[in-house]
Amino acid sequence: MDSEKIEIRVGESHNLILPDALVTPFLETGKNRAEVVVEFEGKTLSFHAALRKYKGRFQIMFSKNKQKELGVFPNDYIRLYLRKDTTRYGVEMPEELTEVFYQDPEAHELFKTLSDGACRSVIYAVLRYKTPQRRVELALEVCNRLKDGIRSGRELVLGPKSN
Repeated sequence: MDSEKIEIRVGESHNLILPDALVTPFLETGKNRAEVVVEFEGKTLSFHAALRKYKGRFQIMFSKNKQKELGVFPNDYIRLYLRKDTTRYGVEMPEELTEVFYQDPEAHELFKTLSDGACRSVIYAVLRYKTPQRRVELALEVCNRLKDGIRSGRELVLGPKSN
């Protein structure tokens, strides 16, 4: 399920305001997340986003990093469309985390018991690292913390709170 392509102006903030008609069919499926595809001057960027209503208007986050990656500035017009989110957690699972879970099925089973938001926190934290080695190291740390009984997305990534 793909939406129609629309042209939209990039504002001063990190949010894009979307028309109700574009978002409503996706919300009717019972999910509030979608894959967003943005095109600008021959470049294409795809990412997952929550479809949130704020002050009566649907918005998605379009971070400054994503804007920079695409070469977009405030007041530029981009082409955008939505795709059905087919991922389990609302974001693509990094290869390194998938492999570590394959090697440690106990940790993977514990991971699957977390809320989708906690899972996304872990996934985004792993994705932040540029090198595969560091992504694997964090994935291993997360597995150990899961087996130690930690269930908070924040603590899984940063380690348990110290008293």
